[in-house]
Amino acid sequence: MNKYSLMLSITFLLLVSSVNAQNEKLQTVFIYNFTKHIEWPPGYSSGDFVIGVLGNSPIIEEIEKLAENRKIGNQKIVVNKYRTIDDIGQCNIIFIPKSKSGEIG
Repeated sequence: MNKYSLMLSITFLLLVSSVNAQNEKLQTVFIYNFTKHIEWPPGYSSGDFVIGVLGNSPIIEEIEKLAENRKIGNQKIVVNKYRTIDDIGQCNIIFIPKSKSGEIG
């Protein structure tokens, strides 16, 4: 492989990595803003605001960063990770990545 091909490959990998990271950030912002437009039932508007994530998704890290300095109303944001559909407990919102969408239904 010549130097030009190597540099082109490295540049491509860096761009793809950057696009994926940006995608998780945008999805996290969407989830956060989405919650502002929902009127939650009384049982869901107190205590922690739980965002569940099915599987091991890179979005977990982005949501945890958001949770460090943001709240939903007066609720602290907590991220729960679930390995399988059967593991899912009570949460306000569940994020299911495309790689896990086949497990639904």
